[in-house]
Parts: sequence; C-alpha cells; structure tokens
Amino acid sequence: MENLSELFFLISLIAYFVSTVFYIIYAIFKKNVVGNLATWTLAGGIVVQMIALILRTRESGHFPFITIYETLVFWSWLIAIIYLILQFKLHIKALGAIITPLAFFALPPHQQSLPAKNPVLLFRLCKAIGWSFT
Repeated sequence: MENLSELFFLISLIAYFVSTVFYIIYAIFKKNVVGNLATWTLAGGIVVQMIALILRTRESGHFPFITIYETLVFWSWLIAIIYLILQFKLHIKALGAIITPLAFFALPPHQQSLPAKNPVLLFRLCKAIGWSFT
C-alpha cells in the first residue's frame, strides 16, 4: 500500500461487496437480521470511504474530482449515501440488492497515482463547468 487512503478505499470496496451479498440474501429470504447486517455494513463502508476521500484530498491538495478515478470514487460514495437515506425514509431494504452493486462496481479496485498539480487543467475544468451553466 502506497498510502493510507488506498487502504481505506480497499476496505470500503470490501464493505460494499459484503453489503451487496447481504442485500441479495435479504431480498431472497427476507430475514431482518441479514437486512440489518447489510445496512450496517453499507454504513460502515460509507464512513470508511469518507475517511479515504478526506485523506485523498489532503494528499492531492484538491477535492478529488480531477481524474476519472477520483470521480468514480466520489460517485460511488454518493450512490451509497443516497440509497441509505432513501432506505431509512422509504423502508425499502430489498432495493439494496440493485443499488449496492452499482456502488460496488463504480468503485475502482486500484488507486491511480496522484496527478501533478496543474493549474491549467484546473482552470479548464472550472471554465467547462462555468460554460455548462450559461
């Protein structure tokens, strides 16, 4: 492991996989114990991935949104959070068998090296975002 954020990303990947398996078992057998295990595993994966995102931000000096890897990691985290919120509001645990594999497969299995700090790239990204809203 090159750095600590890579370890946390790997742990969150494993947590999302285990959560996916638990949600599939829950969808088939409707056992509340398994559904609760799936929810807690997903919540743990979200917390671990949030720590990894914070560490990645500190390592790179910018919010992790520049490379495709960083964007996939962020969206994987966001998918898991949105599903967990919907699960608590709408009480739809069985949907986790469909949603958590999305979070799992969106999370890349290996970490890219940090890109060199390139202000031109960041300027182009901000410029493209600004143009998309005009």
